[in-house]
Amino acid sequence: MYGLFVNYAAGEEYIIPIDEKTPRQDGYFSCIAEFETWEEAEAKVQEMREESKVFAVFFNHAAGEGFVSVEDCFSGNWRGSKYGHYSLIGEYKTEEEANRALDELMKPVEA
Repeated sequence: MYGLFVNYAAGEEYIIPIDEKTPRQDGYFSCIAEFETWEEAEAKVQEMREESKVFAVFFNHAAGEGFVSVEDCFSGNWRGSKYGHYSLIGEYKTEEEANRALDELMKPVEA
């Protein structure tokens, strides 16, 4: 058996062989699922990444700068302080939507 251990706050995961004596909690990591093979566990990680993927727009209002970043459930604290002075503006399903939102933010303010 293999256990998928996840620390969502840090955006980290690992897969290890487990048995009935293996603790299901390892510090900030929790075993969220068990699999017969390592390949099944890795496939679950990829599925989770794909299902949770968003195109996030970040903007630093003081500097007038922004960017689009692809984030997922293993991206770590991207909704919080991962990008310093940049604020999360929105999450979009497509890169095109995110780029349009960023373009709107980058437009000069008319007096």
